Amino acid sequence: MTINLMFLALLAAIAALAFAVLRGKKPDAEISGKISLLAEQQATLQRVLSEQLQGQERNISKGLEDRLTDLKTRMAVFDAAQEKISQLSAQVVSLQDVLAHNYTRGMFGEVQLQNLLESVLPSSAFAIQHMMPSGARVDFLLHMPYPPGPIGIDAKFPLDAYRSMKDAANDDELKIARKSFTQSIKRKIDDIAQKYIVTGHTADSALMFIPSESVFAELHSNFEDLLEYSYSQRVWIVSPTTMMATLNTLRAIMRDVKMREQANLIQAEVKLLFDDIARLQDRMGKLQNYFGQSEEALRQMGVSVDKISRRGHKIVDVETSLPENQESQPIAVLKVVE
Repeated sequence: MTINLMFLALLAAIAALAFAVLRGKKPDAEISGKISLLAEQQATLQRVLSEQLQGQERNISKGLEDRLTDLKTRMAVFDAAQEKISQLSAQVVSLQDVLAHNYTRGMFGEVQLQNLLESVLPSSAFAIQHMMPSGARVDFLLHMPYPPGPIGIDAKFPLDAYRSMKDAANDDELKIARKSFTQSIKRKIDDIAQKYIVTGHTADSALMFIPSESVFAELHSNFEDLLEYSYSQRVWIVSPTTMMATLNTLRAIMRDVKMREQANLIQAEVKLLFDDIARLQDRMGKLQNYFGQSEEALRQMGVSVDKISRRGHKIVDVETSLPENQESQPIAVLKVVE
């Protein structure tokens, strides 16, 4: 029975009791008993309901606490992420400051290029800020053997011209930006070809390192004429990715050249090795002959021992065959022995 039904039953019983009182009748025991029973049941239900409400309250409180704990954890994660974002934003701003000036932008390219070189080649394989006969300094000079000879690498970063193309609002601005980009790249190619390709001092080609994959991709996608111009000037344009592959190839070339340089020494060592083998074979032959002679000598010694033993037995037989009263005759014995 629910509380509502019990409450209605209790009201009905109270109404019946009140009606009986109004009529001047004494309430009978049945009505009084029902009222008492209903009152007890109501009290029981109220207690049960109170316990259920308290349990629900505890569950709700625990759920709220768990949610608050989870929320605090998530807020801590959000705070950490926000801090990382702030740090990253500061780094981005710092990088933008670096890339905003030609000098710092050039230093950025040189540092990136140096890290690539140091990760692939030993420090003895390249020089930093090498001075050319003309007095110009190339960022890095690879100590390649002839041919092809030392190879100069210079870092160039045409970021301003590239940004102008990306920020162009219309076709006219894009046309102007593309022309500026082309002129900038050509100037850099000419600069490298004139300063860092020196007959008798370097190889007949050089590398232009662009520290941006985006700029490099733009060149290969939309400026094929610039690439052909760089080929004609013997200046090979590389990016961080292609530079790594190029350095691995150059390292293999260096290793092969060193192997060729050591070829004479290796051949001399091989000849000495074969001489040692020939001497060893000769000595083995002599040792085998010695063992053969020793074996023959031992065989002959065995034959002599057998003869001596047989002759000894003959002597004993001769001596034991003489009469007891006859003296031994050494001469006869000697004749027998002979």
